[in-house]
Amino acid sequence: EASKKLMSSKLFEDKIELQNAERIINRLLTEYHTKGPVEETSETRIDYVADQLGLEHYYVIEIVQKLKEAKILEDFKDIVCYIEKKNELNTAIKLDEKFSILENFLVPLITEQEQIINLKMLNEQALEKNIKSTVKDFKNIINYLAIVCQIINN
Repeated sequence: EASKKLMSSKLFEDKIELQNAERIINRLLTEYHTKGPVEETSETRIDYVADQLGLEHYYVIEIVQKLKEAKILEDFKDIVCYIEKKNELNTAIKLDEKFSILENFLVPLITEQEQIINLKMLNEQALEKNIKSTVKDFKNIINYLAIVCQIINN
């Protein structure tokens, strides 16, 4: 049924976009049928799907939005924030402060042109300035900024 809806939809601009939409649907359905409806499995996250299919994250986000518009995928308003329970009450505030410091460190280094960023070197530079960070932290910030920029540009 998803294939029929996909083929009849006029939202997809060309044959390549249509093929990629079908690849994305197949990837999501395969994971759903093999693992069942699991909350936020890594296999159904946009970044994971993009990496597995060799597509840009923003492009997968764009296609998923079109699939939702075409009523092929459900729109669960799936922007989710996880806050782990810790002994400290202020954990969320401390995380926000940490990422704000890292974002303020990173943003001046980003230019308008496409560039390659060595995350290990970036992390080392931050640590030299006594900014607590990890490579994973920088990956998270860059993914966040890419999504925010995609939303702003649309």
